[in-house]
Amino acid sequence: FEKLTPEQKEIKIKTLKQNYVDLYNKCDEILEMINNSNPGGEEEAQLFDFIQKTIVELQDNCHDYLTYTFDTKGYLDNDAQFKQYLTILNSIKKILGEFVEKKPE
Repeated sequence: FEKLTPEQKEIKIKTLKQNYVDLYNKCDEILEMINNSNPGGEEEAQLFDFIQKTIVELQDNCHDYLTYTFDTKGYLDNDAQFKQYLTILNSIKKILGEFVEKKPE
């Protein structure tokens, strides 16, 4: 990162900020999907509740990081934090994918 020109650094930083926004918006999509679904039983209701709470917490953390912390940290720290948030989101998506595969039609 340090070998990049100032213009290249600015592009990478803007792209990373946009990645945070995109992750936040993806969380909205998942929440909307869950809110539009009717759990078929207690197990599904608990799963949806867990996912919903996790996604809301992820959104809150993502928003707070981008609003209050991003500009105080270096690119590598911000990128590492984004990857951590992305890993959480991908884990949730995997759980949802397994649930959809398992659910009888």
